[in-house]
Amino acid sequence: MSSYGTSSKERLATCSQNIQAVMYGVIECLPWTDPVSGITIDDCTIIEGHRNEFRQNYLYDTKKSKARYPDSRHNKLPSDAVDAAPYHATAPHIHWNDKEEFIAFGRLVKQVSEALEINIRSGTDWNQNGISVDKDPHESFFDGPHHEEVL
Repeated sequence: MSSYGTSSKERLATCSQNIQAVMYGVIECLPWTDPVSGITIDDCTIIEGHRNEFRQNYLYDTKKSKARYPDSRHNKLPSDAVDAAPYHATAPHIHWNDKEEFIAFGRLVKQVSEALEINIRSGTDWNQNGISVDKDPHESFFDGPHHEEVL
């Protein structure tokens, strides 16, 4: 069974109790194989929870976020959003360009959140219709690592 490292735990601690519950539920499910794609996820990492003003505006300025501070779900403390990704034992540890892996991971997060009765949406499917952003003409901005509670 996988477990979060110190840095992931520290980042996750900046998130709401519901986000923490979902992400600890996710790590407990690993390894997990996506029934749709067949992709196996052995481990994951927490990239970011809460973001301060400098970090949020940097991500906006570099086109990695659509929101300036304080308009991101990451800007509350505790944060209503988390960035997390499948983690690989060998470098590169995060496969940033593997959209299918992020989509599979988003399905795992959704599965766990539904089991906990917490409404989470992923940056791979903002409108939660089961069609990933890169294939849905009604959505834009694929943000694979992003998961947020729908309040």
